[in-house]
Amino acid sequence: MRKKNMKKSILTLLLIPAITLLWGCGSDDDSSDSPGATLKEASVGKPDWSIDLTYNEPTPDWQAPDPSLYENWMIFMVRMQEELKPYISDDDMLALFVGDQLRAVAHPAKPADEHVADDEATFFILKVLGNENSNQEVEATLKYWSSQTHQTFSIKGKGRFIPENVKGVDTEFLPDIVLGSTKFPVTSWLKVGFVPEDYGLKHSDGDMLGVVIGNECRGVSHIYRNGYTSQHRIIVFGKQEGEEARLLYYNAATDRVYETGKTFKTVGERVTVSLN
Repeated sequence: MRKKNMKKSILTLLLIPAITLLWGCGSDDDSSDSPGATLKEASVGKPDWSIDLTYNEPTPDWQAPDPSLYENWMIFMVRMQEELKPYISDDDMLALFVGDQLRAVAHPAKPADEHVADDEATFFILKVLGNENSNQEVEATLKYWSSQTHQTFSIKGKGRFIPENVKGVDTEFLPDIVLGSTKFPVTSWLKVGFVPEDYGLKHSDGDMLGVVIGNECRGVSHIYRNGYTSQHRIIVFGKQEGEEARLLYYNAATDRVYETGKTFKTVGERVTVSLN
C-alpha cells in the first residue's frame, strides 16, 4: 500500500472500546489519589515481570466477504500496539464486523514502508466492504486473532462509513485492541503518578512499575530516561471485577523491588494514582 495511491483520509469510523472494556483499577481506600505512599524493600534482583497471554480459544473461521454483495469500500491501515507485537505471526488475522456481518479480513500483518516514520511499526491493511452511504452510522467490531496466544482481542465502536476513503496513512490509526482480551475481560489502562527521586532513589533505564494479583504479574510499565515523565500508564489485565492488585516498583540502580503500599481492585472505572 503506497500513500501516493491513496486518497486523503476523511474516514470517520472511530473504533473505541466498549464500556465493558473501560474498566480500570480502583483503590480500596480513599487515599489512592493523595501523597504519602511508603516504599518498602520487598526483594533483591530484577523481577521477571511478564504477562502470560496464552489461552485456549479455537481458531476462528473468518472467510472473506463476497465483494459482489457490496457496492462500496473503504481502507483501514491498522497499526498494532506495542504490547501485541512480540506475538505477531503470519497466522494472525484481523477482521472487521458491522453488526454480525464480516466485512473485511486480512492476514498476515505487514511491516512499515517508507511512508511511515516508525520503521518498526506493524500493520494490517483492511479493505472494508459495505452498502452504506457516508451519512449512515454503523456499529463496528474490530477483532484480532493472535495465533501465538490462541485468543481473540476485540474492540467495539460507532461511526460513519464513507466510501472510497482511507484511514491510517495521513493520521495514525492505533486502536486499543489489547484491552479486548478474551482471557482477561476486565482490562484497562491505569495511570500512575510517580517520581523516584521523591524517595531518594535515582531513576534510570531498566526501572519498572509492576501490578501483581496474587503471585501473578498482571501489568508492567518500563521507565526510561529519554522522554522521562512522572506519569506512567500500565495495562492491567484483569479476569474479573474485584480482584485485588498490588503496585510494585523496581529500581535498577539499587537492583531492588519495592512495595508501594498501594492496593487496588479491578472495578468499572478508570483512576489516576499518585505515589507522591
